[in-house]
Amino acid sequence: MADIAGNAPAHIKELFAHPLLMLGMMDIDAGSASARGFGKDVMPLLSITEASMSESAEAPSKKDARVICKLVVTDDMLNGAQTLHGGCSAYLVDACSTLAIILHAYVSDGRIRAGVSQSLTITYHSPALPGDELKIVNTTLSMGASTMVARTEIWNATRKRLVVTGVHIKMDPKQPKAKM
Repeated sequence: MADIAGNAPAHIKELFAHPLLMLGMMDIDAGSASARGFGKDVMPLLSITEASMSESAEAPSKKDARVICKLVVTDDMLNGAQTLHGGCSAYLVDACSTLAIILHAYVSDGRIRAGVSQSLTITYHSPALPGDELKIVNTTLSMGASTMVARTEIWNATRKRLVVTGVHIKMDPKQPKAKM
């Protein structure tokens, strides 16, 4: 928790110290924990370095959540050209943008609200190679009653260039109404 910068409350940083748990990707049995689900080999390599809330520059009455993660590209994240696979980077946009949405919801109304994906738009800018450190910057854009939107930028911190940008639109699923 001490390694997570930003103005998020300490109890939230404590939760964010375990991104697998926040994303529902961890089984905890009798004191031991193991990763599960798609990306279970990638997520344990991710660390959150910042979690903060700030006033929106465009709409001062609104707050934006910002979560910054870092990750080193490993061999199992590569495509046939030996660069970061597009599917892996799309997964990182999905998972990491969700962390910003969770932060915003938790600070705003005290509940974990991750939603389900409606749309994921990805733009690829440059390759990342094995051993490159990625800085993944995630910012909420809109947090409505049923729709949530976040933007992600994946930067190659090693080579100082933009790798991927993405916009993630999520929604809160509604429970079906009981018919009598």
